[in-house]
Amino acid sequence: MRILTGIALVAGVGLASTSCNNDGSSGSGHDPVVYHIPLEISLEEAAAQALPGDTLAIEGVPSPLTDTIVFSENQTPLVLTGTKVRPSIVAPSGLPAFRFTSPKAGTRIAHLAFAGGNTTISISGSGSFAVDDCKFSGGQIQIFGSGENLTLSVSRCEFLRPQAFGIEVQSSTTLHADKVTVVAAGDCGILITGSATGQVTHSVLYNSANFGIACTAQGTLTDNSGCNDIFGSTPVGNCTEPATDLHLDPLFCDAAHNVFTIMSISPCAPANSGACGQIGAYLPACDPPPPPP
Repeated sequence: MRILTGIALVAGVGLASTSCNNDGSSGSGHDPVVYHIPLEISLEEAAAQALPGDTLAIEGVPSPLTDTIVFSENQTPLVLTGTKVRPSIVAPSGLPAFRFTSPKAGTRIAHLAFAGGNTTISISGSGSFAVDDCKFSGGQIQIFGSGENLTLSVSRCEFLRPQAFGIEVQSSTTLHADKVTVVAAGDCGILITGSATGQVTHSVLYNSANFGIACTAQGTLTDNSGCNDIFGSTPVGNCTEPATDLHLDPLFCDAAHNVFTIMSISPCAPANSGACGQIGAYLPACDPPPPPP
């Protein structure tokens, strides 16, 4: 029998005291299942039934969540994917949309959009987790509590106005963030704290309230980080900033209307960034406006 795992978290867990200032085999013996959400089943029902190797394919706009959906270690590896319907996942008020504990390698979220939630995706324990080509509005990805020997990979994701951080990693987590765009973070774009290690490359950290990237406690930014564009805020706090970082206006196509693709003349465009290649979640998608007559 498959057990319902959707339960609510306590609001604000792991957030209140934090600030910038200072391959898996399922072994389940079942054929992988693809759940088509919400065409055939609700997100909550699919999450309750999912077993290792399954895919939750979100192909429409599910109803807003009323509780956090919790995925146990025994349900992973698991893939949640979508068709970029935006917004597609509406988090419960003040709570994460998803919580994962000790996810096995191969656990992945891709091509989804999220709205609301202070923390949108919460991960703890050990294991491996990947987030690719997603959009977050108002929330963040957070490793909280004991992220022991956990590897988090985040690529080609946009974080728009997260209440605190776009990405926060604690404990002994290893973060690989590549081609990420964080806009107007309420605290810092990326926070590396505890004994976590962060490799941040080819990312745009724009107009954060405090630092673009910050390290606190024994958190460290790796030497092979770099090719980031940190603009509109103090670049780095308590970390050694890579020499290849930029501090130039990324020239978004239409920031006033929340369009954070970049202009063809952007310093983050591959044609203009030297050896860095693409910087940020998006390739150029517009030309600069014509000069006034």
